[in-house]
Amino acid sequence: MDASELRRWTLMSEIRFPGSVAFFDKRARLVQSFQTSQFDKWALQPRRVDITDGNRQFLAFTSHQNAGIAMEDPPTEGFFRDHLKRWLKVLLEELHIERLNRIGVRSLMLLPQPDFEDMVDLLRTGMFRNSDTLWTNFGLEPVDFGFPLFFREGATRITLKLGPMRRSAVEREFASDAIREKLPEACLFADFDYFQDEPSFDRQRLLADIMRFVNTGCDKAIEMTSSLIAGIGG
Repeated sequence: MDASELRRWTLMSEIRFPGSVAFFDKRARLVQSFQTSQFDKWALQPRRVDITDGNRQFLAFTSHQNAGIAMEDPPTEGFFRDHLKRWLKVLLEELHIERLNRIGVRSLMLLPQPDFEDMVDLLRTGMFRNSDTLWTNFGLEPVDFGFPLFFREGATRITLKLGPMRRSAVEREFASDAIREKLPEACLFADFDYFQDEPSFDRQRLLADIMRFVNTGCDKAIEMTSSLIAGIGG
């Protein structure tokens, strides 16, 4: 497997914060402050606001205690980061958010592969170096692989879920029909979640601290996943 062909297909980020009563009076204002040609459809619900592109590819959302953006196959990573920053700026000002209960940024990445069974064999030998003896003793050989890995980096936690997938399974991870049509028939699927509870961000520079965390999480998703794939070999 060539890790250089790893591609990010979905980017999403969520913040959670102490409940803001201002949300209930400012739902329409939030929409008006954020709407663009890419986010031109909206839905106001009693406890949630959604702003989308109408094709389920781009979504900005908020409730009285959480908010975020999710994008499937954004044009660039800068497009995602710029829209997230603008959305958060609106939310921090309008909902008077001064601290966070949780922050996270998640990447779904795909590495296209020509053959599903070959991927399973590669993971079996790459992750379990003594696979012949192991599976002989076990009595059966695996027909598929998928596993979560958990890491801690200071106060930040990382979950990486990795495994081979056929297109029919990957499609369930996407809402946009247009994006589903682009998916490979077989791929190594990676779900990288970078998050922190009760982050000690400076309330005077909360937006800058949030974006620094998001940028780091985006970068580490590619770096760590590519490194793991390269270590598996093949």
